[in-house]
Amino acid sequence: MHYGERDYRPDGSHLTTLWFVVFYVPIIPIHTKRLKVTGEVKYYALRPRRSAILLEKTKPDLTQVLSVYAWFAAELAIFITAKVQSSWWIAIPGFVLLGFPWLLRRQAKERMIRQMERAAMGLSPGLPE
Repeated sequence: MHYGERDYRPDGSHLTTLWFVVFYVPIIPIHTKRLKVTGEVKYYALRPRRSAILLEKTKPDLTQVLSVYAWFAAELAIFITAKVQSSWWIAIPGFVLLGFPWLLRRQAKERMIRQMERAAMGLSPGLPE
């Protein structure tokens, strides 16, 4: 499975890592790809997927690998704590955390758009937020 998206570029491409997984849990990163998503949508089962063009294939990106491991470890720790404590209300942060990668991707894409707009006006990309 592919997990993670990072390092967005003005051409619309991003990095993603292919993983060996067991029950949706990433075990071993296989390689990282730079993909450029096209507008074409394909439907597999119930989930629509956009087709992409492979621009580059490299060894696993360490920052992305560590981010994916950290996110899964946090989720696992929250749900194990909830199970051990027999208090499922403890798992509420885990459900909130499920949306965290989507939020981070959205912010990264918006930041890239702002940088492209500034560059188009002849301004510097701006200070990091």
